[in-house]
Amino acid sequence: MESKNEVILRGWILIPFEFHHVTGNIEIYRGLIQTKRKSGTEDVLPIHITSEQLGHMKKVPEAGDFVEVKGSFNSRNFYDDDAKKHLMLYVQVKSIVLLENVEQISENMITIAGRLVSRGVARNTASGRIVVDFQLATLRRTNRRSCIPCIAWGKYTNQIEDLDDDADIEVIGRIQSRNYTKVEKGREITKTVYEVSVTEFV
Repeated sequence: MESKNEVILRGWILIPFEFHHVTGNIEIYRGLIQTKRKSGTEDVLPIHITSEQLGHMKKVPEAGDFVEVKGSFNSRNFYDDDAKKHLMLYVQVKSIVLLENVEQISENMITIAGRLVSRGVARNTASGRIVVDFQLATLRRTNRRSCIPCIAWGKYTNQIEDLDDDADIEVIGRIQSRNYTKVEKGREITKTVYEVSVTEFV
């Protein structure tokens, strides 16, 4: 199975693009987009774009603008100021369009195909739902690998548990964000986790 990693987001720019880092002499800018689920829960997701892409835009989106983003959900290792390695997850923008004079209906969908590289043990949540975590590895056009954390609920947990190690699978879902707190160096800080919540197996 060939790797597939296709994202479409419709939502509101929460934080406009700002310079973030340089990779391979390419300047990368980072912003945040907010999408809404049918339940009303909001997901805030990082989106990355190159300086070249920004330079070709007639109007760079500002905070509050409603946009459509198409791209891929990627991961890369990133080192903080303390030289501590983190896995950074983000949507790499292929195209972004400012949507004006349209009904502002949020959308958040990802189709991803890759190889199963790890999975957890199915567990019950506090609400009684059964859930399992797993990771899919996909190849980008640059031949670099992205490892994408995913979460499956209910009947899909059985499908994940029944798969062989290194199985090739394709799923559809949404990219969700959730916050948690932890103590580091005596300080309580808030962390954000990004993952694909699976809604369908293809």
